[in-house]
Amino acid sequence: MKRVFAFLLVAIVSGCAITDSHIMVTGDTKPALTSGEVRIYTTAPQEYEELGWVSASAGHDFMKNSELLEISLSELKEKAASVGANGVLITEISERDAVEASSGFANAIVTGSDGSSASAWGNGVSVDWGDTYTRVKGIAIFVPSNQ
Repeated sequence: MKRVFAFLLVAIVSGCAITDSHIMVTGDTKPALTSGEVRIYTTAPQEYEELGWVSASAGHDFMKNSELLEISLSELKEKAASVGANGVLITEISERDAVEASSGFANAIVTGSDGSSASAWGNGVSVDWGDTYTRVKGIAIFVPSNQ
C-alpha cells in the first residue's frame, strides 16, 4: 500500500500540466500547418487575415509560471496551425500564482422592545490554495509570405 501511495504522490507532483485549448473559426481556413510554422506576435503585422480566435490554458500546482506559459503558447500554436494559421496575435495573458487569503470581522447589536439588548461578534479567515495556471488568448492569423 505504501508503494501505491508513493507512486501516486510522485505522479501527481511531477505529472503533466492540465491543459485546455479552443479555437473558434471566424474566417476561411487554410490547409493545416505544423505548430513549428506558427509565429507568435505581440503587435499586429501590417497585413494579415483573421482565421479564428484561439485560447489555451495550462495549470499545475508545482510548475513555474514560465513553464505554464510555454505550455499554453504551445497549445495555442497547435490550435492555430490546425486551421492553417501561420501566426497568433496575442491579445491577453493572465496568470494566477499566489495563495489567496481573506479575513473578516462582524459585530451585531440587537435591542428588544423592552429595552434589553444582545450583541454578537465574530471573525473568520479563509485561505484558498487554488490552482496555479496561465491562460493565453489570441487571434489565429495568416500572414502573407512577403512580410
